[in-house]
Amino acid sequence: MIRCAVITDIAVWSTGAGHIARLRALIDFLARYSLVTIVYIGRKPAENIVPLLPPRVNIVFLEHEHKSDEERNILLVNKLLSFENYKICFIEYIHLSYFLRAIPDHVVSVLDAHDIISERNKSFNSLRYDNWDYEMPAEREFKIYRLYDKVMLISKNDFDISARKTGKRNLILAPHPMRIKRKERAAAPKVIGFVASDYLPNVDAICWFLKEVWPSIPKSLGLELHLYGLICRKVPLNNGIENVFLKGFASDLDIMYSQIDIAINPVRMGSGMKIKNIEALAYGIPLVTTHHGSSGIEQGIGNSFLTAQTGEQFAESVIRLALDNEMYQRFSDNALILVEKQFSDEKCFGQIKKILLKK
Repeated sequence: MIRCAVITDIAVWSTGAGHIARLRALIDFLARYSLVTIVYIGRKPAENIVPLLPPRVNIVFLEHEHKSDEERNILLVNKLLSFENYKICFIEYIHLSYFLRAIPDHVVSVLDAHDIISERNKSFNSLRYDNWDYEMPAEREFKIYRLYDKVMLISKNDFDISARKTGKRNLILAPHPMRIKRKERAAAPKVIGFVASDYLPNVDAICWFLKEVWPSIPKSLGLELHLYGLICRKVPLNNGIENVFLKGFASDLDIMYSQIDIAINPVRMGSGMKIKNIEALAYGIPLVTTHHGSSGIEQGIGNSFLTAQTGEQFAESVIRLALDNEMYQRFSDNALILVEKQFSDEKCFGQIKKILLKK
């Protein structure tokens, strides 16, 4: 039986953020063709998480509280990969690249980059935010890319940037897959929805929207803004903003998206692909996002979803979708077509499957 390993410090048994959804999608796909061992770098949770994992997936916990733990963990992972005859080892993300020293020569090393750190930091700095996570100069980042057998990039833009820096030899374009889940359409759009974690770009996005967009949408339209997820902890609603509702965290995407008529993502910074955009499109929900938010789904601009740069443009796009039934239905239908054609499991992870099944 084919075996693969995934090394991560992401709590894959939890929900509520795009990077978790992305990793879960990859693990679910791998488990169709192989036995998957998750090597989790961090403390073992008190609750039993085994029922939360897909079939054919097991998990190993390795604590990392001190620098000396790195050497111990490298030895343990090397033993695991050597004696169980693993075929591929995925590392999530670049900050865990010290585990390259644990991967035997016969095992294919894959970096799931998710986004380009140096590009993300450049984006943060353009809006005068300090780096939210950690710094990594582009020269060092792409030098590390060259050490892997394969590097997965989630968006075409990230792929093209990396190809210019390193060449295409070991790069894989692997967008985020979604399955079609058409929601029942409301008689008339009423709820504008933003589904997000409390990650800095999401906080910046909703604060900008509340200041620059929401006041320009006429109250006479009867539209409500519903916010879902951990973003609710960071939204300043003490200034009397009307018709904005904090719905809180829900682990079931179906429940959240069944209540949303128009999805927004006014994100202005970050890198990679915006998972929430793909989710909304997969439910056939018309989406308004920024040009930045369209990264990885550019082929759908103006046909499957709308983009806007200024607050005025954003408000106008939302109003048009709310008032024009024919336009609303067209964007809903085209959103489903885009996801079906471009973001199926095979389309996104097909190259990974070839590596897995290669004799």
